[in-house]
Amino acid sequence: MRTLTQTVLRPLVAVGGEQAVLAVAGCIISNACFVAAAVTLYALGQYTLRNERLAYIASLLFVFAPSNMFMSAVYTESLFAWLVFSAMLCIARRQHVVASLLLCASSLCRSNGVMYAGYLVWDVVVRREAWIGKRWTQMVVRAVAAAGLVAVSVLGFVGFQIYGYRTHCLQPLYPNHPSRAYCDGLPATVYGFVQAEYWDVGFLRYYTWSQIPNFLLAAPMIVLSIAGIYTCAAHDPVRLATLGWKRRPSLQTASLDTAFLGNRLLPHIYLWVLLLA
Repeated sequence: MRTLTQTVLRPLVAVGGEQAVLAVAGCIISNACFVAAAVTLYALGQYTLRNERLAYIASLLFVFAPSNMFMSAVYTESLFAWLVFSAMLCIARRQHVVASLLLCASSLCRSNGVMYAGYLVWDVVVRREAWIGKRWTQMVVRAVAAAGLVAVSVLGFVGFQIYGYRTHCLQPLYPNHPSRAYCDGLPATVYGFVQAEYWDVGFLRYYTWSQIPNFLLAAPMIVLSIAGIYTCAAHDPVRLATLGWKRRPSLQTASLDTAFLGNRLLPHIYLWVLLLA
């Protein structure tokens, strides 16, 4: 934001002031990342769904989702979405090193970026196709490689926590003030402390009577998610339960590669279940 303000948008500083131009720069960056995220999601949909129409519809639903007001705000949401979609696309194309670097950037951007490192583990060692024609020694090497890729992916998150701990605990901005509880807890996570201390976020804390209106607002998405997961599970519960290693005997092989019910979508279904839970 500051770089954009001091270069391309510098003439506007004399008119509106630096703070206003910084806000404009932030909006420009967020919207550019939003567009890039939508385009990347479309490419990912084409590769994963093998159906251009469904990929296009998925991208449109992403663009016009009511919650996407955050994508145009000066916030990390659009940048995070672009990084994660790009990483998923790289993983689908077997570009694992590039994907791990993108996930590293995403975990620096937002802490829940570490969760998407699971896609690397899935693609390198879990999916059935990764084992075909491999000896056990080759799979050990792949497992070690997967661990290395995951380590790179979470470096952004770890680096931010180290920076936060150093800034607020080892070299505090206000040395005369008493240290916060954040500095005494291990592991010391900035985001977790802020959520618990100021947002009252924690295990089962959200489930209160006062949150009923928010649950009602989320009800359509919850119902759609349950319906989507159920459709995939009902199509072949054996495949879903065995991480794609087995399938229902009566299932036609051709149907495994068709759109929403294809094997390529399995890790996304598991993530869907996790996010819904």
